[in-house]
Amino acid sequence: MTSIGLAQIAIILIAVVIAAVPLGGYIARVLAGERNLLTPALSPVERVFYRLAGVIEATVREMEAHGARRADIHVALGPAIGATSYEVGPEFIDQFREAEESFSRFFTPTAREGHATFDLPGFIASRVEALDVASFEDLGVDTYADEARCFSYRRSVHRREPDYGRLVSAIALI
Repeated sequence: MTSIGLAQIAIILIAVVIAAVPLGGYIARVLAGERNLLTPALSPVERVFYRLAGVIEATVREMEAHGARRADIHVALGPAIGATSYEVGPEFIDQFREAEESFSRFFTPTAREGHATFDLPGFIASRVEALDVASFEDLGVDTYADEARCFSYRRSVHRREPDYGRLVSAIALI
């Protein structure tokens, strides 16, 4: 490898490290449902990404591209934040309503002005069921409420705890 090639690799690595700090902070605040300085700049990017990506739909399409048939795909939703635990602000609500007005059914207003709880498991279930796969099962484990079995970054932020542990999820083809 040439010295120019090594310099290019070094520049990319430095850029990634520099970007990791503000983006990591942004992701942590998003998971905690908070606004931060990057919210105005990155919210439009998020909206475009989620509109274009359709993560659940893209996953099924990719599985089909590798030979799977929808009639053979079984989906399980493991531990996730529950419908009554996931309070979000107006920016989050607006993003969903702008994407599709019918998404309003997944929001329940809270006592905080402009805030609502978001039924993430219900939203995921509706997206999966629309794909006409063989089956869908929600295990019903709320990571925020079930502190005996689950870690929750959001819960740790609300309690001002120094750390929150980690939870690992997986997608498997069996």
